[in-house]
Amino acid sequence: MIAITGGGTGGHLVIAKAIKEELNRRGIKPIYIGSTSGQDKAWFENDTGFEQTYFLESQGVVNKKGMQKLLSLCSIVRSAFTCKKLFKKHNIKAIFSVGGYSAAPASFGALIYGLPLYIHEQNAIQGKLNSLLRPFAKDFF
Repeated sequence: MIAITGGGTGGHLVIAKAIKEELNRRGIKPIYIGSTSGQDKAWFENDTGFEQTYFLESQGVVNKKGMQKLLSLCSIVRSAFTCKKLFKKHNIKAIFSVGGYSAAPASFGALIYGLPLYIHEQNAIQGKLNSLLRPFAKDFF
């Protein structure tokens, strides 16, 4: 089974949707792990192309300062361990990240659980999360 993660904005989510549709054509229904913030729920909450969708409390770290940055990081770490449980529940073998702050918990969860992480960067300038995770990714697109 495959997990798709990432989002926050339409630029990330359109890639997640395209990957999901290709997997569906191949007879695979992945799970989706996104955020309660951003556009993730609006795009995928009722999408039957996913076996299951999960929306975790996560938010960006980049534009935060001081205590807000620390609280955001703690939330990501807590959610990463939640993702680890989801991976086990769904027998996830790989995580495909499309970037954005929504991808942080599942991407870090993949590293904690030792699962292959594949990253897609659709922007001309690589995002902060993708820059951080690229050295740990199995492949980078």
